[in-house]
Amino acid sequence: MTEENAPYGSPRIAAVIGCGSIGRRHAHNLNRLGYAVRTWDLDPARCTVPTLNEALDGATLAVIVTPPAAHMEGALAVRDAGVPWLLIEKPLAPSFADVAMLLSWKQPNIVVGYCLRFALATQDLREALPRIAPLRLVEAVYSERPAHRPAWLEDPIQGGATLEYSHILDLLLWLFGKPTFVQAQHVGVPDQAVVAALRWPDGLLGTVRMDFLSPTETRIKVIGDRGVVEWYRDMIVGPGCEKYTEHSAAWLLHEAEELHAVIKGALPGSPRLCSVEEALAVLELADHLRAR
Repeated sequence: MTEENAPYGSPRIAAVIGCGSIGRRHAHNLNRLGYAVRTWDLDPARCTVPTLNEALDGATLAVIVTPPAAHMEGALAVRDAGVPWLLIEKPLAPSFADVAMLLSWKQPNIVVGYCLRFALATQDLREALPRIAPLRLVEAVYSERPAHRPAWLEDPIQGGATLEYSHILDLLLWLFGKPTFVQAQHVGVPDQAVVAALRWPDGLLGTVRMDFLSPTETRIKVIGDRGVVEWYRDMIVGPGCEKYTEHSAAWLLHEAEELHAVIKGALPGSPRLCSVEEALAVLELADHLRAR
């Protein structure tokens, strides 16, 4: 990496806060992109530096991969350390109300980790929708039985299927905009399953199901007057669509590559990187689905 391509110093430093499986993937990807990666976690055995302050000192980018209830505390530490770029893993926080701090933080360089936007099948889905328009119906599902469910996922505040599988809510908002009608039913505290009916301003009708109860299934089926497109996260079927498969590890890498290109100035911005405002819209919808 040359000095002119590294405006914040060479090599750039990335701090990864939280070293579970997703944190380790972020660290690996950033290392591949030329960052000197520091990691910090509550478990000292998983850290490369002993304190959070040491991880953030002089960093260009921080990535917060802790349980959702700790996201805002981590964001404050990043702000106070003067780190210019921040990626917060999804969901942004346990609820819309928890993010008030960010609304007054004049910091434009925050993105939220909704990496399913970076799947090749998702790109093809966006391009396919105009080919089958006008759109009439959409059916979305994100279900999986977690094999090793961490304790925080059972917490009534930050756990549950709606927040854990909010990737699908982000995609619905990103693809179709904000629905004007939402009616939901859920099971359990925290929610083990949620099913909702939605309507968009243009008359599009939809359903979404997220749950911990059924076998792994992630899909979006869109029915239009000129055909049907079916998206399965790692493949897509429909008019003009190529059939292929893609390993899920590629999505985080694509996200890191695009963020890196923005940081170094090679891209002026990216509509695929989820903004704070977009992530807040996801939380607002999630709050509605989880309302009791």
